[in-house]
Formats: sequence, C-alpha cells, structure tokens
Amino acid sequence: MEQLSVVIITYNEERNIARCIESVAGIADDIVVVDSFSTDRTKEICQNQNVRFIEHVFEGYIEQKNYAITCARYPFVLSLDADEALSEPLQKSILEAKKDKRFDGYAMNRLTNYCGTWIKHCGWYPDKKLRLWDSAKGQWGGVNPHDKFIMEKNAKIGNLQGDLLHYSYYSLDDHYRQIEKFTAIAAYELFEKKVSAGYLKVYLKTIAQYIKTLILKLGFLDGKMGWRIARLSAYATYRKYDRLRTLNKNRIFRRIIISRTDSIGDVVLTLPLAGKIRELFPDTEIIFLGKSYTEPVIRCCSYVDRFENWNKVSDRTLKEQADFLKEIEADAIIFAFPAKDVCFASKKARIPSRIATLGRIVTLQTCNRLVFFTRKFSSLSEAQLNMHLLRPLGLRKVPSFNEVASLAGWKSPEAQNEEHKTLLRDNRKKIILHPKSKGNAPEWPVGRFSELIREFSPDDYVFYITGTSDERKVIGDELFMQRDNVVDFCGKMSLDEFIAFIPCCHALVASGTGPLHIAAVSNIVAIALFSPKRPLFEARWRPIGTKVEVITAQRHPQPGKGLDISASAVSRVLKRTLS
Repeated sequence: MEQLSVVIITYNEERNIARCIESVAGIADDIVVVDSFSTDRTKEICQNQNVRFIEHVFEGYIEQKNYAITCARYPFVLSLDADEALSEPLQKSILEAKKDKRFDGYAMNRLTNYCGTWIKHCGWYPDKKLRLWDSAKGQWGGVNPHDKFIMEKNAKIGNLQGDLLHYSYYSLDDHYRQIEKFTAIAAYELFEKKVSAGYLKVYLKTIAQYIKTLILKLGFLDGKMGWRIARLSAYATYRKYDRLRTLNKNRIFRRIIISRTDSIGDVVLTLPLAGKIRELFPDTEIIFLGKSYTEPVIRCCSYVDRFENWNKVSDRTLKEQADFLKEIEADAIIFAFPAKDVCFASKKARIPSRIATLGRIVTLQTCNRLVFFTRKFSSLSEAQLNMHLLRPLGLRKVPSFNEVASLAGWKSPEAQNEEHKTLLRDNRKKIILHPKSKGNAPEWPVGRFSELIREFSPDDYVFYITGTSDERKVIGDELFMQRDNVVDFCGKMSLDEFIAFIPCCHALVASGTGPLHIAAVSNIVAIALFSPKRPLFEARWRPIGTKVEVITAQRHPQPGKGLDISASAVSRVLKRTLS
C-alpha cells in the first residue's frame, strides 16, 4: 500500500482549516500545513491536530505549493487548499488508489459551495483538478494565482469518483475581497507578459464573460446565485483588465518607498500600507523610510523588503538628501507623514510618482500625485485613512478595519534577554502596564494603575511596569512599593527587547502609545484607554489587532488631570479576557 502525504497551505484560515484536516485524517499517513504567518487562530487550531505545522514566507501560490511538497514525507502527495475538504466518496476513492496505485496522478471533480448553495453550473462544475500525484513526476506551474500541477509528458492520469468540496465564499463581501486579491495578481502577471488592455478590450471581455457564465455555462440554472456569479465574474474580468490598463498607463512600480518619519504608534498603523501594496503589486520591492528608533518596529513587517534610515541624512544639505533618495531608484514615494525635508528631497531627486494628501502647502509644492481626503472629520481609523494614498496606484475601495488589521504582516521576534526568559517562566498571568505616553495622548493617572494592581491576587498575576528612564522619574515609587508581584522594567529594555518581550505576556494596558499598538499586532490582549473627544479618540486611533479591548472615558480630561476611567472597569475587562 502507498503511504500518503497531505499538504495544505494556509493564511488566516481559522474558519476552514479544521474541516479540511478532519476530512483527510482517515486517509493520510502524514499531514503538513505550510502557513504564511497567520495572525488569526490558524496556528492554534493546527497545533491541536495531528499535523506538522511549518511557517514559511509567502512568495506566491506556485512557489508556496512547491515548497510544501518538499516538506512531505512521502512522494505520493495530495495537495489541498484550506477551504477544501474531501467528500466521503472521494475519501473511499483515494483509499482504493493507495491500495492499488495504477496511475501517476489522479484528477477529481471540485464542487463549490457559494454562500450556502452548491453550484452545479456557471463553469464551476465539474471543475476538474489534478490534486493527487507522484510528486517526483511533476511540479506546480501555471500563472499566479491560477496555479496548476504539471505532470511529465508520459505520466498516466486517472480520475477519482467523488467530489472535492470547495467552501469558497461565505458572503458577498468574501467574494469581493477575493476578486480584489486575485485580479491584482492576475493583472500583474499579464503586465509582465506585455499584454495590452485598451478601453474596448476591457468592455468586450467583460460582456463576453457575463454571457459565457450565464448562458453558455448554464449559470441561469443555478437560480439567483447563478445570476450573481455571472455578474461578479464579469466584474472580476473588468477589474483584472482595468488594473492591467492602469499598470500599462502608469508604468511598472519596481520599487516603492513608504515615508513615515514620526512616532512608533503611527508607524505601526502605517504598516498595512505595505501589505496592500504587496497585494496590488506582488513583485514590487517595498522600502520603508523612517527614523532610526522605529527600525525595530519596521523590521517586524514581513511585507517590507528593506528599511532606509532618514537619520543618516536628516542634518545634511538638500542635495545630499536628494542623492540619498536617488540611490534607492524608487518609482514612487508615498508620504504617510509628509515631513518637509523628505518632501523637498524627493522632488529634487525626481522620484517619478510622489504621492501625498492635498491639504498641506508642502505637498502642493513638492508632490505630483495628490489625494484629497480629510483626516480631521473622518470616521475611519488612521490605518484606513492611510489607504487613500494608494488610490493613484489603482486602489478603488478602502478596506474595512478588520481587513486592514490583517495587512500588517507582523512577525514578533523571539525573546533573547536571559533575564526576561527567567522571569517568563513564572506561571502567573503576565500583564504589562505602560503608564506614560510622552504626551502623545491623554493618560490614565498613575494612582489608577496602583488601584488596578490591588484588584488582582499576587499569587495569580504579575505586573511589569514599562517606560523610559525619564518616565520612571515621573511615575515615582508608588507602583513599586505595594507588592512583590510588580516588576520595574522602566529604562531596562531596548526597543528590540521590548518588542520581543511583549508577545511573551498575556496583556498590556496603556493609553494611545506605541507599545499599545505593538501589543495589538503581537496578538496579545491590548487594553486601550481613550478620551471620547476628537482627534485623540477611539475611531481614529484604535489599534489594529484581533484582541483589542477599548475603554473610553465618559468625558475628556480637564487640563492637568488624567482619563476618568475606574480601575474596576479595567479590572473587569482584564479578568474577562484572560479567564
């Protein structure tokens, strides 16, 4: 009997992966999940299953699937996407193939579930897929994102009974998101092949796709869902060729700079720009231009290819600054924060596309791709507002807040400090308290932090107080004189060490500071304390992450006073989220 390896690639597949794994559990001798550093519960779910979980940077669907094959223990391989599962008849067919392997590869019909309905027409069924094969006799190829396994010329291919069940879209929003993702990749592939896309071609292909799906592929027999799929298939065709037209018109962006030379929290909220650029231009090199003290933060973003330190030239002449930017040879620079010196240097360096907001004098003087939107009166978050800057590059719709959170590409480093490693062996719940914000946001009084500590048993909880050496002087000794479950880390960690330390803890409590935003993307509980008043309020500055809890004061603090939030309110949220 042949032994079988099942390989699955994943990224944020918490609602699908368990079903996929369970469907192959009875037929697989080896299950490998290759994950692109998911930020949801995918890793946790897989680790509770009998699988090997491997994290690997995503370089493309074809590349990721070929890498997954190299991780398989056996040459007889079944390759699945996380949103697929085997039907019972297909499970039986594969077991028979294991007992008596007559072919080098096996194809199977794929049946798609669309918003709760199984689609039998529209060109979606039988949708034959070659997924089971001798991996020594072929490899993944094709054109991203439409990959396919290519067997050797003389390979024998058979067909299996039963359907591969594809749970593609749970909602209309899911479908739109997939269209945006795949058309960006497909348009770029066509662009690389120098395919043209005039207005007439775009509209003729759109109409042809609608007719093909609805009439020629009998989509109307699928009822209401068939009509919807026909419309969206036509829209996907339009988006693909319209994006291709934009690429041909604007020239290729081989290298894009994101410029943000201010504070840590602002930088974290800017990282999703890199993720969205990667979606729009998969092969573009993304450079982040920042200050030296934010470099450890930027290094944690998997979408940023390299960091350039503006501090190297910030005190130099304009010509030297322009020469520094010239050496990067960027096709575009996006000003998430339009620092005056960087703006003028980019103009003198003649970077072809200089993108910024319209509402500043310096951007009117220096930038040639201006975007109009207002931050002051918008209900969007800072991370979403930054997305407007991608409109000149082809972005049509600002992602939802949850979508933006998934684009940060955050990868926390491992803790290196030996003292920290020793402390982290403590079995108690570990909570970071970061009282100060360098004046960037209304703060919670230090006395309230003291009250919060007293709400918890020292046998079950330990608190780490963090901040700079200067902030330690302002905090005073009150927090550290109460119990033996309070550890003073003020001024005792570099930013690199602090970033590595945060995900080793269970929660962080702070107002609108950089550490709060780092905790949020590090996927620990982040308790954010906000004023209700613009501009420093939740809607604008909410951290991006899946475990963020926001507590807003009833009123904006008076001068010299802190946020009026009770310690018991924060305690209740902490106990609920950590229980």
